Amino acid sequence: MSFTFNRSVLRGMSIPYHLGITLGYGNGISHDAKFGAEEAIGGSFAVISRGSLLWLPTVASTIRVKAGGNAADTAAGTGAQEITLEGLDANGIEATDTLVTAGASASAVSTKTFLRLNRVYVSDAGSGEVNAADMTLEVGAGGTDVMIITSGGGQSETSHISVPTGKALVISSFSGYVDTAQAATIRLIHRSQGVRRNKQTHFGVEGHLPAVDVPDIGLFSALSSGIQDVWVEAKATAGTADVSTRMPYLFITFD
Repeated sequence: MSFTFNRSVLRGMSIPYHLGITLGYGNGISHDAKFGAEEAIGGSFAVISRGSLLWLPTVASTIRVKAGGNAADTAAGTGAQEITLEGLDANGIEATDTLVTAGASASAVSTKTFLRLNRVYVSDAGSGEVNAADMTLEVGAGGTDVMIITSGGGQSETSHISVPTGKALVISSFSGYVDTAQAATIRLIHRSQGVRRNKQTHFGVEGHLPAVDVPDIGLFSALSSGIQDVWVEAKATAGTADVSTRMPYLFITFD
């Protein structure tokens, strides 16, 4: 399902609409932004996320921190001590959980199961204030990587977002950046009912891709029609390219 959302209502505010929402003028509306980054993207389209990871399972799973990390990233260490997961449960409802880190060993699995992850981040740390090394999140049974928090990054960097049941996603714009010594094609993808559609394509981007307006669309997510997913992907014009992207959005809650 889709609907038309008139942003002019928010634009009519005497203060920036995202500030108005933060101050409570937009009841049931939240504002945030997705940002992703990946290095050495090749000549085939890849999701702009660390490790080019895009996890779109059909069955919900527990999540854990994968073995192989740094000894400092443990419950009593100087690095990351706790990781918070934000995503959707088996019914597409927003869900959060926390994991206690275990250094180079795998953590215990999450209490909750997830059908999607939108964000993972360090929510508690020792004196180093951030994760000491790369941390990979995987499904609880192992064997499938889900997201990566790069060393010192503190949180995931993925352009992908999934829309919770009972909410609508309104994308205001997206922008990107390609290493100035390189060039890439960048495109915005929407996935619904197992079908992917290209919403925008920008060829030969070198350096900054200024914020590009996205038509006033709303993507209503209901379990009957499947979870709606949106992400940005890129491919290098030649060789490889380092690419990042940012996508501000609104979530609108329906009763």
